[in-house]
Amino acid sequence: MTIFAESGPSWISEYDGTGALLNANFAPAGGGSATGIAVSGGFVYVAYSASNTIAQYTTSGVLVNASLVSGLHSPYGIAIAGNEIFVANSGNGTVGAYTTSGAVINASLVSGLGFAYGVAVSGTDLYVTDAVNNRIGA
Repeated sequence: MTIFAESGPSWISEYDGTGALLNANFAPAGGGSATGIAVSGGFVYVAYSASNTIAQYTTSGVLVNASLVSGLHSPYGIAIAGNEIFVANSGNGTVGAYTTSGAVINASLVSGLGFAYGVAVSGTDLYVTDAVNNRIGA
């Protein structure tokens, strides 16, 4: 198992399942303020709240697309199911759905949230945390 995490304002680091550091400089956090991360299909997807984007890297740390998804509103959580990326936009209280190639499926799949913070997918269910209203919804 490999774990990825932001290491300061400049780098995303890679750890193994025991917490041992594998690569302190896996990839530069070029979008600033990495707030969400997901791994799927040989790619690492990172939400950047400062640039309002989702970037795509290979699992080797090579940048594929710095703005795979752009025009977001302070994205925090990110989850992937199949070929879909779900993004919690804290800035406008929505969860958007996008393809893993960056196309918009529905930018406001879920709306009316106070502060969309995290998302998770299990089967066909999407779970969303709303930090302002202190709730988790499915």
